[in-house]
Amino acid sequence: MIKGFKIRLFPTQEQEEKMWQHVHAARAVWNWALAYTMEQYKICEKHLSAYSLGKVLTQIKQTDEYAWFNDVSRHTLQNVLLDLDDTYTRFFNIKPIRFTEKKISKAKRTGKKLTNYDLYGYPKFKSKKDNDFRFPIRYERTYFINSCVKIERIGKVKYQTNINLPQGINACKITNPRVKHINGKWILSFGIEYENQVQELTDKSLGIDLGINRLAVASFGGEKIVFHNINKSKRVRNLESKLKHVQRVLSRKYRTNGNFEKTKGILKYEKILRQIYSKLTNIRKNYTHQTTH
Repeated sequence: MIKGFKIRLFPTQEQEEKMWQHVHAARAVWNWALAYTMEQYKICEKHLSAYSLGKVLTQIKQTDEYAWFNDVSRHTLQNVLLDLDDTYTRFFNIKPIRFTEKKISKAKRTGKKLTNYDLYGYPKFKSKKDNDFRFPIRYERTYFINSCVKIERIGKVKYQTNINLPQGINACKITNPRVKHINGKWILSFGIEYENQVQELTDKSLGIDLGINRLAVASFGGEKIVFHNINKSKRVRNLESKLKHVQRVLSRKYRTNGNFEKTKGILKYEKILRQIYSKLTNIRKNYTHQTTH
């Protein structure tokens, strides 16, 4: 059984620069591999696997344009190619492979000729403007020691969690570790292999009554447990009030600006808006997790 975990990282300034370098390299390799695969298809060449693309990547890393790929972990770039290969596998498994009705109607309206890139489920290029900043890391060289996690090419990064993680190089087997940047925070997600622990059932029954004013009322062994609605708590109500204020200010700035270019003020309040949404989401997820537990 593999258990998933997420912990927050606190890198130094130098480590954060290396992380951003890995993020940009992962996006650049994805876009290069996708463009190269599409070019090969145009000249009627067969689809290249992640292993074949890795050979081509090794060659282009020797050129001046892509020489900066050598500054990041090669296993990160290889895992990106594996991700692209998995995406293509899921795309080929879609039957029938077709265009969506939305794409067809838009093509008729604009007079655009549909290509393979417009097919349903086809891999897409990644933009610098996307908020999905992430990169995979090498699982064999990742381990926890003295409240730090060792990441290849980045070093020992401090982390914070209330989970007792196995300490030491060979303490546990980590699967699919990935680093992600969300609203100014670095998050490491990974899985650890555990023995499948079967829960022992009891003869006690549990009754759950879901509500609106309250989240739920549970009756267990003659005991009544009330779970309050988290949306009516003081903290959530204050955040929702702040959210309305920021949305109102942002809406006025959009109307005042009158064009599609975002000013510094708009970017500032959009960042605050994302932070409030993130806080509300985390509060609700945490409360739901604690309640179900």
